[in-house]
Amino acid sequence: MPTKHIDAGQWASIEALTIDLIKKRNTLIKEGDVLKDVIAAGLAATSVETLSQKYAYCPRYGVFIHGRKNNESVYYHWNSDAPAAGTVAGWLEEAGATEFIVCVYGKAHSGRTTFATQLLTELRTRGCDTEYFDDMDDDADMAQAWRFYLSGKSAIVVVDAADYHPATERLFYHHQGYEVEEDLSFSEYLQREASRKDRP
Repeated sequence: MPTKHIDAGQWASIEALTIDLIKKRNTLIKEGDVLKDVIAAGLAATSVETLSQKYAYCPRYGVFIHGRKNNESVYYHWNSDAPAAGTVAGWLEEAGATEFIVCVYGKAHSGRTTFATQLLTELRTRGCDTEYFDDMDDDADMAQAWRFYLSGKSAIVVVDAADYHPATERLFYHHQGYEVEEDLSFSEYLQREASRKDRP
C-alpha cells in the first residue's frame, strides 16, 4: 500500500474515533483499520460530480475604473470578485464615461486576461474605441496606457497584483505628476486631486 500524508487534524480525528470505538466495543481496534473504513465510507458517499464541483475553476480577479464624464472624474470599484464582462461594459455605458481606464488585477491563473479580452470585445461591440494593455509590468507600457487615456481614449490594463491596493498603486504611480511623488499614498493622491479641483 502506498504511503500518503494525512494532516495532523485528520489523524487526530481517526485516533479519537478509534478510542471511542475501543471503549464502546471493549476490544482492541487498530487505527489503520478505522482509517480504511473511513476511507471506504467516504468513497461510497463521493462521486466524480461532487468532486468536480469542489475543484471547479473559480476566477479570482478584481476590477476598478478610473474615468471622466463631462470633465468630472468617475471612479468605481467592484466589491465582488470576478464581475462579468457584460456587467462592467453595461455599467460604463450607463455611467456615460467618455474616457476611462479599466484596471483588471489578479495573480497568475486568476482569469484576469480572459476577462479583459472579453471586456474588450464587449466594449468594441458597443462602439467604444478601447486599447488593451496586458501584463503591465513594464513602466513604459503603463505610461503609454495613461497617454492613451489622457488623449481622450479608453484603455483596459491588466496588472499582476493580489488585491486592490497594490493594483491602484501600480496604476496611479504613472498618473501625471504622481510618478514624482513616490511617498504619496493613493488616498492622499485622491485628496490632493479633489482639493485642486475645489480651487478657484
